[in-house]
Amino acid sequence: MKIFTSHFDYFQDFEIVILYNTNMIKNGSTKFRNRLKELRVGMSLTQSELANKLNIPTSTYANWELGRTEPSITDIFNLIDFFEIEANDLFDID
Repeated sequence: MKIFTSHFDYFQDFEIVILYNTNMIKNGSTKFRNRLKELRVGMSLTQSELANKLNIPTSTYANWELGRTEPSITDIFNLIDFFEIEANDLFDID
């Protein structure tokens, strides 16, 4: 798995991520948190296992699912890459 160091590495989804990072995550949407958990559980991973694969502390990932903190743009792109999905799928947009 490639760990993105710049959001420009995934330019095609940049506009979607910016829009939804600002409007959905920051507004405390449970939809994003639920989607994160759904994707993780679908791969039979614990929070700790997924955090390890993303090279982040387990508490960081757990806080995303709890809505206490939000992932950075780079973290969002890493999630998109890890789950092999598009931004629309991460944010559960039809």
